[in-house]
Amino acid sequence: MRILIACNVDSYPNPYVKTLYNGFVKQGTDITCSIEEFWNNANSYDIVHIQWPNLLVNELDDTCSRLKSVIVEIKKQKIPLVCTCHNLIPHYNSGKAINNTYRVVYNNCDYIHHLGEASIHLLKDLYPEMTAEHIVIPHHTYDEIYNFDISKDEARNKLGIPKNVDCILSFGSFRHDEERKLLINLSKKMRNKNVYFLAPGFYRSVILRKNILLSLKALYNTIKYSIIAKFNNIHICHSYVSDNELPYYLKAADVMLIQRIKILNSGNVPLAMLAGLPIVGPNDGNVGAILKDTGNFVFDPLKQKNISSFVQSALSSKCIGESNKKYAENNFTTLIVVKQLVNFYESIFN
Repeated sequence: MRILIACNVDSYPNPYVKTLYNGFVKQGTDITCSIEEFWNNANSYDIVHIQWPNLLVNELDDTCSRLKSVIVEIKKQKIPLVCTCHNLIPHYNSGKAINNTYRVVYNNCDYIHHLGEASIHLLKDLYPEMTAEHIVIPHHTYDEIYNFDISKDEARNKLGIPKNVDCILSFGSFRHDEERKLLINLSKKMRNKNVYFLAPGFYRSVILRKNILLSLKALYNTIKYSIIAKFNNIHICHSYVSDNELPYYLKAADVMLIQRIKILNSGNVPLAMLAGLPIVGPNDGNVGAILKDTGNFVFDPLKQKNISSFVQSALSSKCIGESNKKYAENNFTTLIVVKQLVNFYESIFN
């Protein structure tokens, strides 16, 4: 059984596929991760699995004509075509070509792999022409690359965080000003509390660009958001957090706050659970469902009135962090998820 995942693991920053790939290799699975193979040699595989459809095209091909022709050939050979539903539509790019790519892939897949039950009906509502079968296998924890065997004191010393504060971590890039506003408002409500807000991805932008106007705009925004963060007790990082540094951020924290207003999935949820953190997040998509099912704290992303009280409850919780860790170890490790995916592949291959 030869499996092709249409993603270049070494050039794509998200560790989702790379960590799964390493898990497959350890299990002896014959698996290849390559976009080039998808375009040029997909018919030589027994199963083709697309991850993010937007990785397959660019804005120059707004008809997705080449993608359609490859999919037609795959289906002619009766090769099962699978796609993981990471998101319903692209996070950042709403151009015609990218949106068409999602529609073409979702409407032509034989199987959709969901990371939670909630996304099944959401995807069906958005793509009513879809005929795929739906399966649920959860997001794994990235335990292959992150080790949390460090103490809170060690982590805080490394990052320069005082020992006597409650540390709220919002991880990942902030995608919109609405997400920054959420954290700013929370900081204002908790101003009199002994709270330290850690948001390394609050704002990041490449300043040196070929276009001088874009460079000036990026510089202006970097300065603006740095000042806003400083005056609101939000500690940021202009460079990306490395894999070696990431465990220190989670072990230094007392609570993980998922800052998204609109969300479907998040790798930060199983990651925070593995690190033993209680989580506060929006009651939306698969994230909201998982948080509710595991006894964590969810807020209404449209109203956001009670976020501060949920954060306080999370800070006061005595056992949720430990129960999160046990739940992740029993349900979300890379080995567990890889075995579930292999069983799924075998079922559709046979």
